[in-house]
Amino acid sequence: PDEEKQPRRKRKREAALLSGDPAPSAVMLRCELCKVDVNSLQLMEEHRLGRKHRELQVETDARAQDSWCPVCQLAFTSTVQLGEHTEGKRHTEAVARVGTCTPLPARAPRGPRGLGPSGAGGPSGAGGGQGRGR
Repeated sequence: PDEEKQPRRKRKREAALLSGDPAPSAVMLRCELCKVDVNSLQLMEEHRLGRKHRELQVETDARAQDSWCPVCQLAFTSTVQLGEHTEGKRHTEAVARVGTCTPLPARAPRGPRGLGPSGAGGPSGAGGGQGRGR
């Protein structure tokens, strides 16, 4: 009688635990890129659509295509754009500050073509002052 009152899922889970089988909810999915574990396909899809995952994917893709500036932490859609960037004033100033064209400590990656994650401006916030609270 008490067993009939329990939801069917709970009874199945208890039976699986007693038999030694892993519970269905114990299945773990892993995003190797972000080193994140989730326990359902829905959560994995939500993770993949999230801002942090997308930004890391952009950075990873750019590094693989040699279109990543390690000094400015910017991704570009082509090596031509990267070349134009490295000849620009902001990059030159950043290299002068750092002393060489080596990576700065890791920070949040930026979106393609040197735009921030929201698409509003580059590393100095050039984008009409959006997001600065002015």
